[in-house]
Amino acid sequence: MPAPEPSRPRRPWWIPHFLGGIPVGIEEPHLRLLGFVAFAMLFENYDLGLMSAALPQIAAEYGLSNVAKGAFMGAIEMGALASFLVVPLADRIGRRRVLLISILGMSLGSFLTALAPSATVFAAFQVLTRTFATTATVVSFVMVAEEFPAQHRGWGIGMLGAVGATGFALSAAAYSQVERLPYGWRSIYAFGGVAILLLPLFRRRIQETRRFEGLSGPVPTGPRLLLAALEPLAELARRYPRRALLLGGVALLSTAATRPAFRFVSDFLQTTHGWSPAQYALLTVLGGMLGIMGNPIAGRLGDRFGRRRVGLGMLLPFPIVTALFYLGPASLVVPPWIAMVFTSMAAGVVVRTLATELFSTDTRGSGSGWMLMTETLGASGGLFLYSAVESGLASWGVAISLVSALAVVAGLVMLGLPETHGRELEAISGGTRRGRRSRDPGLVWVTRIGSVLALAASVWFLGLLRRDVAA
Repeated sequence: MPAPEPSRPRRPWWIPHFLGGIPVGIEEPHLRLLGFVAFAMLFENYDLGLMSAALPQIAAEYGLSNVAKGAFMGAIEMGALASFLVVPLADRIGRRRVLLISILGMSLGSFLTALAPSATVFAAFQVLTRTFATTATVVSFVMVAEEFPAQHRGWGIGMLGAVGATGFALSAAAYSQVERLPYGWRSIYAFGGVAILLLPLFRRRIQETRRFEGLSGPVPTGPRLLLAALEPLAELARRYPRRALLLGGVALLSTAATRPAFRFVSDFLQTTHGWSPAQYALLTVLGGMLGIMGNPIAGRLGDRFGRRRVGLGMLLPFPIVTALFYLGPASLVVPPWIAMVFTSMAAGVVVRTLATELFSTDTRGSGSGWMLMTETLGASGGLFLYSAVESGLASWGVAISLVSALAVVAGLVMLGLPETHGRELEAISGGTRRGRRSRDPGLVWVTRIGSVLALAASVWFLGLLRRDVAA
């Protein structure tokens, strides 16, 4: 008798119908893990969305100019560099432990941000929040990648990004009441501390991944803990130097292109087009429902056609839709904003999926931590670069549009990475012969051109950054 076809699991309440169906082969334990780590990721996106939404009120209270806003947010983004030393601990003490510690840290940081008396203290507390929030997100992607079947790994990571992105809608809904709430934006930040109350639930329901449990060796404690975080980083550099460099280049350039474009959306709409906080919240919630579909769609397409093709296809149009949003007519800002969200989230899913697939289990957290560090440098560098360009052009729309062109370079560099879709993680990380890049002459030359452009963009960026800092 033929084997019975696997049935689809019942759709959980937290996956909206507009995000599509659940593939055959996904089981209840997969969805249970996805739900809890997505809920943890929601709080990171809540904080990210709130920083962008409440920027006009925060800047007004602390007296920040347009140029100072870019440097202010760039300094906050740099704070997440500390995550580079935290994430590798997931390769030594476990994914679950690091995730729980991160939930506690980001919740405490968000609550303390609400009490900040100055811009400097605000930035310090946001550094704490961003460190643990980004760590929680990266570890969440690693856990999903390790537990989901190979043929649906992209879908799982894409759905994680989509459900976690509801944090942006939550921050927008809270921000819509900023003019009515006591203490304004401070009340909204204090709400981020709610995750502390849910920590006992996370401890009971989130389990360690089977792949990590299969690793041998005792869990380090005490002074050995810091050394344990550095060991997988050294192993990563020794075993996967080319993959790490290319992935880091893609993460840095793509984030430098996309982060400034979204950081100024609320400020741009309110100061240039006269939107109210409630109108911005409505755009984020309703328009975002369409934009976040880029997560599962990119995951499904990547599972079928390959990560690199989908990543390149999503990065190429980003500068165009960004320019249409900031430089186009006021009556047509909604469609390009939705396209910005769609393409950036889709590209982000591809990059994060590659970061979890390209490296072995004992270095997978470190590989994702490396991606996180380069993303942080890209986010901060993109904001500093915006400040440098805007100070010369005196037009934030043109400055942001120019910086967003780095997405094209990121897409070309991505073509140099091995293709990973449909393969088991062990085959990807251990198969150097199967994992080498394609020898197609056209692809080789495109990759070389992308690498040269990436180097030129980096030199140009460093020159502008040096001039901006000196000024």
